[in-house]
Amino acid sequence: MRDKNWKGAIETLDAAEKAGLDSPALRLARARLWVETKDEKLTEKFESLANASNKFTPEQQRILLRSLAEMAPAPLNNQLWDRLAALRPSDLNVQLTRFDLALSAGDEDKITNALRAIRKVNGETDSTARLCQAIYLIWRAQHKKDTAGLDEAAALLTNLERERNEWARVAYAQALIHDLRGHHDSALAKYRQAFKYGETSPDAIRRLLELLRGNNNLDEIASVLQKVALPENVTSQRIAAEAALHAGDMARAIELADRAVLANSTNPADYIWQGQIYFGAGSHHKAEAALRKATALRPESPDGWLPLIQYFVLTKGAGEAEKTLDEAQGKVAPPERSLFLGSAYALLGKEDKAREAYARARAERSEHPGTVRAEAVFLYQHPKLDLDRKNADAIEAFRRLLTLPAASADDRDYARQMIAICFASSPDYAVSRQALSELGLLQGDQLRPLTGTESPAEIRTRVLALAFQRDRESRLAAIDLIEKSGSVPTSDDQFLLAQLYRSVGKDRKVREVMSNLLVKNNRVTRYIQFYAGWLLQIGDHRAAEEWVNRLAELQPESLVTAELRARLAVARGNSNAARSIIVPRASGPDAPVLVIARVCESLKLYEDAEQLFQRVVEKTKEKQPDAPLLLAAFYGRRGQTAAALRICDEVRKKAPILMVAKVAVEALYDNSAPSRADTEHVAAWLSDAITGASGTTKAILVQLLASVRNLQGDYASAMKLYADAISVNDRDALALNNLAFLVSAKDGDHRRALDLIERAKKARGPIMDILDTEALIRIEKGDFEPAQKLLDVVAAEAPSGTAFYHLARVELALGHKVEAKSAWQRAQDLGIKLADLHPLERPEFARVSALLK
Repeated sequence: MRDKNWKGAIETLDAAEKAGLDSPALRLARARLWVETKDEKLTEKFESLANASNKFTPEQQRILLRSLAEMAPAPLNNQLWDRLAALRPSDLNVQLTRFDLALSAGDEDKITNALRAIRKVNGETDSTARLCQAIYLIWRAQHKKDTAGLDEAAALLTNLERERNEWARVAYAQALIHDLRGHHDSALAKYRQAFKYGETSPDAIRRLLELLRGNNNLDEIASVLQKVALPENVTSQRIAAEAALHAGDMARAIELADRAVLANSTNPADYIWQGQIYFGAGSHHKAEAALRKATALRPESPDGWLPLIQYFVLTKGAGEAEKTLDEAQGKVAPPERSLFLGSAYALLGKEDKAREAYARARAERSEHPGTVRAEAVFLYQHPKLDLDRKNADAIEAFRRLLTLPAASADDRDYARQMIAICFASSPDYAVSRQALSELGLLQGDQLRPLTGTESPAEIRTRVLALAFQRDRESRLAAIDLIEKSGSVPTSDDQFLLAQLYRSVGKDRKVREVMSNLLVKNNRVTRYIQFYAGWLLQIGDHRAAEEWVNRLAELQPESLVTAELRARLAVARGNSNAARSIIVPRASGPDAPVLVIARVCESLKLYEDAEQLFQRVVEKTKEKQPDAPLLLAAFYGRRGQTAAALRICDEVRKKAPILMVAKVAVEALYDNSAPSRADTEHVAAWLSDAITGASGTTKAILVQLLASVRNLQGDYASAMKLYADAISVNDRDALALNNLAFLVSAKDGDHRRALDLIERAKKARGPIMDILDTEALIRIEKGDFEPAQKLLDVVAAEAPSGTAFYHLARVELALGHKVEAKSAWQRAQDLGIKLADLHPLERPEFARVSALLK
């Protein structure tokens, strides 16, 4: 739409055209007006001007095309520069611009074409040609993972530096090489040099600020921001706003965001960017206003609606977000609608609806890489594990992206990495290890050593694949890679490091990393949620309070915030306050009642939990015959075995037998002294079910019956049944583990027991339950030092009363009385009781208890 401020200028140009006047200057004036008024047919009109330029002299054509190219939107600007290059093949500036545009577009054919043209201007030995060759080789390392040319690029740049020692582009290119090689101290020095010599590209400034932030150089960051945030340069103000936000200077970020978007801008992307800066800086009112402007300017596009919906989810709750979704549904254009709905439902936590919408989007646009990639990412983030215990849906989706003709090289690299990570995150140990094979990280059964030529992206993929592994050694290797990378870690790298430290029981390191991370990222809610939850778990309620309160400021309506506030109240002994925080959250029409029921149970609000479980069952039992098992499992955990088994009896003819059987057996084990009648009752219908079962189902039922016989003290029958289950499924880790314990504790055959444990570890990985059993076998065998090492790991990674009791027992056997007493005290603190132990362990418990009291 034409703005009234431009009316006079437009009338003047119209009059000149009617009078037959024409010149490059008049055409450029017309073009500037089209740009300023955001003409909807801008590209078409620019093409028309360019096509009619041959009526002018060659020099006039050159001036006109160059000016049009500088104003034109992509990809038209590329076409115009190509025309200009044909007119002025010896104009070095034209060829350099084509080279830069080709680099930005990632078009290797055009890059090499422009490079040949540059060499023709002044010869291959010219300094500009050599610099462009070096930049091309760096581009190949960045985008094609071809690092073979980096040495050549470095040599070219070293010679150029000697010839012209204050050339900003040379210093910038050298910084990129150091970055690619992970030498970040050297990279920082070169980025500083490049900036000093006048380098102002957004990527260079951003990276300089990232590295300065990593070194906590706040004064230098302020100095850079002062220099780049020029009033007349919107791009520099945006860079400065983003950097100020990351540096924690919220007022400065808001001030720069105010200035970085023109008041009369009609570009929705401007307001989306502005809204994100405002939100990150804590100005929620401004954020909402900016995002609403984006949706008003282009209501048919999902680009503004999605951040607005996310904003409401984070600040005002699902209700307001759903109203916005309802409003957007009828406005988003049909080609984008299904993909938009998938993303929106995912933000709202409605996984089933999101899954359906993403599937529709793929059916509608099966060759569109963005659609295929978005669905694959969703399926990875919301897995439905299959029988092979891997996220097959996500793997299939990423394989679709990998083979898509229209997929970019980055799409394919991403797909390969994500396929490996899908394997790595499988609960099945063998499937998880397959990730390392997919990435080529294994040499036989061992991890392939680093060659020193890996790119930062390859190192990160290796870290992620190792981080998901079951074994402690892989996670320690992931930690070592991050710590020794030589790079300034990103915020997400630090967060991953904290999670890895937590997984291996290094509490001091978790606190150190998270404290540093939150100095600069104290508005990132997922970091705060993790840290507050961990602090509550380790009993540091005072430190947790600060971050729970911070989360309440940022996400006052979030269920996660409510849960953490309730946990903090319980930790202080105020259950009534916890109840008043969490229980009302179940009253909304679309409240996640089951989630809240489980939270209430974990907070020991048992009456509320029971009522909420009952609500879930009443609402879903018609469509889901197994729904009552939720209540049965709750009764089992509460020691109300009769009530749990009564429900199991009621539903076992309607629900899948394995689900019923597992709940029933768990209910027996949750009772410290189940009655003979109850154990016989469950054993009887398990025996009946085994008769009509086959395959994997039969193997699991046999394993469950073995567990009941074990509970009854019929160890001979239990051992035979466990062996039968293993004969059908030799990867049944639970049966292998339990049989190993009995073979050692009852028969004294420790060698066979350890063989069974090794098979269990190959099936499920070295998880803590299996390592604990291995330690007990080694104690029985008299191998106390290996047992001690195993229990140190178990107690660190999965602290429990039984783990510390077993550690106390082995320390006592080694004659370490002080260490034994310390471990015994920790077991007492964690609530160890006789009922937690296998009946065959209980006589020894009395002896150890007497010695250590």
